[in-house]
Amino acid sequence: MSLAAWLHRRGFPAGGNRMFLVAAVPGALLGALLLRVISNGAVAVMIAVAVGMAGVAELLGLPRSPTRESAVRRGAVNGLITGIGSALTGTSGPLIGMPLLAWSGTSIVERIHVAQVAQLPIAATAALVFGLAGDVAWAVAASSAVALSLGTAGGMRLTSSMAPITLRRTTAALMVTSALSVLATAVF
Repeated sequence: MSLAAWLHRRGFPAGGNRMFLVAAVPGALLGALLLRVISNGAVAVMIAVAVGMAGVAELLGLPRSPTRESAVRRGAVNGLITGIGSALTGTSGPLIGMPLLAWSGTSIVERIHVAQVAQLPIAATAALVFGLAGDVAWAVAASSAVALSLGTAGGMRLTSSMAPITLRRTTAALMVTSALSVLATAVF
């Protein structure tokens, strides 16, 4: 849904956002393979700290100035990291991509669109690796897919009706809450 709506409105993204989407695929492949050798607890703590810090930075309105790095290079690095992190955590894009895109100076609305669109190639790549390895609980996956699809449709409606500052604060609060939840689950 996100991909079709975004492409209909905007066309295929250019520059850094295009590289973000392209690099997310090999990142997801690498992340799915790394999941076999990295401790779940270690991954959870790293992700919780990174997302929590990004959420706090978002609440503080950081960064205040765009980075000087090439948008294409930055997009590729961010996409690769998002693909790896998403496959390691099962988050499929936004949880990892949103903080990285924020630090790259991408606007809140564009961040949401790019991170949502990135879910498709990330999820497809990781699902292929996990499916081939026989690591999928299909009943849970099917019920999650239905719930996520409904949530995404509702979220798209909410996103388009919110003022950017409200959207930014809501996103920040959700990132901090997610980080605390992941950290609590990993520790307890």
